[in-house]
Amino acid sequence: MSVDLFQVIRTLGKAAVDTLVAAPDLFIRNMAGETLLHEAIASNNMPAFECLLRAGLDANAADSIGQTPLHFAAAYQNCHAAEHILVQGGDVGLRDRYGNTALWSAVFNAKGKYGVVALLLENGAGRQAEAENMRGKSPLGFARLVGDQEMIRMLEAAIANDDILD
Repeated sequence: MSVDLFQVIRTLGKAAVDTLVAAPDLFIRNMAGETLLHEAIASNNMPAFECLLRAGLDANAADSIGQTPLHFAAAYQNCHAAEHILVQGGDVGLRDRYGNTALWSAVFNAKGKYGVVALLLENGAGRQAEAENMRGKSPLGFARLVGDQEMIRMLEAAIANDDILD
């Protein structure tokens, strides 16, 4: 009898770690191409997430639409996960099928929360503030569209800082 590790992560919380440690194969994917890391972030199961990173799951593994665990951490506004992914070599420049980076996901889902955006900008995502996705939308353009003045300030400051460094 096989255990659905995705379900274990969703339902067992911290207790999922015991099952994960004993699992013969953590390098599996669901029908959407998501890894167990994606699931741990989506389920906000940080003990499982940390266990999976220690086990060596790829911090840059993309699902079927090209979203990495960093995209998920950005979309779910999970600073803890984003920071750990970056420490493990998470690439802020990876784009999904639609041309969206993790910065785009963080800006689009911010709703007044700026921690993940700040973290990504501190880790080299400033150059992407004006980068357009497949629909011609950029993180800065979106922030302007919704009138998020703090986000606009953060993104413009990152752009100015990158210009100084060039």
